[in-house]
Amino acid sequence: MFYLLRKVVGVPVELWRAETFQQAAALSRDWLKLSLLCLMLAGFFSAVIVFARTPLLADLISDPQFSQKSLVLHVVLALVGWFYSFLAVLFLSMNSCKVSRWPAIALKASVVGVGLICISILMPDADPVLANYIPVIDNGVFLAGLGLFGGALSLTLIGNGLLQTTGTATETPMINSLQAREVIHAAGLMVILAVGTILVSMHITASGLDRTLFYELTMWGGGHIFQFANSLGMIAVWLILLRLITGKEALGVKANRVLLLIMCLPVMFTPLLLVNGTQDQLYYNGFTQLMRWGMFPVISAYILIGTYAVINARRKGDFEGRLFHNVWFNGFLVSAVLMVAGFIIGAMIRESNTLIPAHYHACLGGVTVAYMTAMFYLMKRWGYSWSPGKPAAILRLQPLLFGFGNTIFVAGFAWAGLNGMGRKMYGADQDLFSPEVMIGMGVMSIGGLLAIAGGLMFLYLIIHAYNNKNNR
Repeated sequence: MFYLLRKVVGVPVELWRAETFQQAAALSRDWLKLSLLCLMLAGFFSAVIVFARTPLLADLISDPQFSQKSLVLHVVLALVGWFYSFLAVLFLSMNSCKVSRWPAIALKASVVGVGLICISILMPDADPVLANYIPVIDNGVFLAGLGLFGGALSLTLIGNGLLQTTGTATETPMINSLQAREVIHAAGLMVILAVGTILVSMHITASGLDRTLFYELTMWGGGHIFQFANSLGMIAVWLILLRLITGKEALGVKANRVLLLIMCLPVMFTPLLLVNGTQDQLYYNGFTQLMRWGMFPVISAYILIGTYAVINARRKGDFEGRLFHNVWFNGFLVSAVLMVAGFIIGAMIRESNTLIPAHYHACLGGVTVAYMTAMFYLMKRWGYSWSPGKPAAILRLQPLLFGFGNTIFVAGFAWAGLNGMGRKMYGADQDLFSPEVMIGMGVMSIGGLLAIAGGLMFLYLIIHAYNNKNNR
């Protein structure tokens, strides 16, 4: 534990000392460290939230506002810090050239941004605002940190050449699959569009509104577009994993471009949803329908294509060994299953209850387990390895445990929601008014603890790989 704490404290110092000019591969490793730091911090705050919603333990964290601040930091560090830091890793991994000074400067700025976000929980008179997609702490320190991170991420994508990765290559890129590279580029475009949408929304939304309504409106449009970026990042990882599983691309270049066009083209017209302002139904319903119908068909198509590719490889003998002994297969399987669960639960939502967090925890859990598995791949490409025996067995098991825990977690949340449990209730505000709700929240807590165990297992594997003496 002491070693882990020392590494957590040391990561920002290492990143701050990073060279201004370096190879994209080296810079991607630095962004990987930042993504791990955000994931660890998000995991810490998620533990606080699980305890705050666990029967009997909730009384130990009786202050609802502290729990809500922890929720804000958990969501922001997980959905913004971890997801988009890792997207920067994927983006930089497509390039093997020396990058300009701006992405390295942006890395330092992002470290400062994450620090400000974490410090904000200690600020007095800082109210949590549980806005959908990107909740905030209504405090200048938090908002400065969030803005700094968003600007640094945008600068990294643009400064490294969002639409091209050219130059004198010194080695083979970490990600050389054309299909995966095109999907990553599309994800980067979605990030830039999402950031721009939020900035425009803030400009056109009246500042005199209630703060909760103000942030709900300004984060609504960009938050929906960010989900497209998350899904595209996950799809890119699926294509990488399927190539590792089967030894070839899961689909052709033309088919991949058609699916990307179907998914991304409608999003490019989102500025039209802002013409009547953020308080108009066109804005609210437009982005809702865009995400509802813009993601499900294409993601489902990739799941079916991937499933067929695995079955076909198994039939032809290209997939050797037992299925669940292949970490790439486990990662793809768990990610796809969680996405399907998210789609099913999402179709059941009729009102504001815990079906909503069950839906997005399933979908975002699918993105998380895909990114975790991709991190194992990238570390292997960088020369890190795991010792035979226990570490290798844990490597295969980690996606399964994390996915199983998340599945139990969302099942408990969904059951409680079907029986009337409201969302965004913590500590003393939580009312377990029926045995069905208590059972659902108890199952949710068990699943959350299993998912946390899977997260700790992931950290163990990363630390073991860094410390393995056999690594070059």
